[in-house]
Amino acid sequence: MDWNRIPEPDADLLDRIRREPRYTIAEAARLAGTSPQLVRAWLRGRTTTPGGRGVRPVVPHEGPLLSFLDLAEIVVVRGFREGRDGVARISLQRLRVAHEFARKALGIEHPFASRRLFYEGGHIMHEFEGANPGPGRLSVDLGGQFALPYSVQELGEQFDFDTTLDRLALRWFPAGRAVQVVVDPAVAVGRPTIAGRNLRVDFIAGRFKRAGESIDWIAEDLELDREVVEAALRIAA
Repeated sequence: MDWNRIPEPDADLLDRIRREPRYTIAEAARLAGTSPQLVRAWLRGRTTTPGGRGVRPVVPHEGPLLSFLDLAEIVVVRGFREGRDGVARISLQRLRVAHEFARKALGIEHPFASRRLFYEGGHIMHEFEGANPGPGRLSVDLGGQFALPYSVQELGEQFDFDTTLDRLALRWFPAGRAVQVVVDPAVAVGRPTIAGRNLRVDFIAGRFKRAGESIDWIAEDLELDREVVEAALRIAA
């Protein structure tokens, strides 16, 4: 038996694990590639005037820690907010209403953490835009077939999903599937690891930053490809 390989927990346990609060806002922001200030605004809203008027949260969340499903939704919010399709950035207010629209359409508490968003979301967001016209693009017309913007659609390839009706996220490959770095709530308390091995990314970063070992030596010693070590260092930064 290879003791570095991680056995898969049963479905009920895994569902509880991915709903457990475990990430601070700062940790979630670092993993999602954005700032704690933005994540806090997406979760808690933002006051925009001295009189206290403001913007309601996109994905309302009150507790101090986020679950893996919360993290997955933050990643997708970031994708919608990137504005890489040459159009106006989607406002937080508009994205909040879109999230609520998707939650009702799919009947899911975490719609942005579901594979169904990536399969049905183009048409759902097209319906939303028809009922709620405004700046920013939440759907793209591909010859009569509606899809999510590419900055969101590509994120669907980074997640594994379960096989239940809700099709919720199980694990996330933040550098893409070609790289073996994974965020799995069932492994290492949800911290990034090397896929299939009990090897945390922060351990690799420690050897590079504190011990001063080279990338090539770490890769050889741990039997990893160089690009995996490089991705691990980027994610741990």
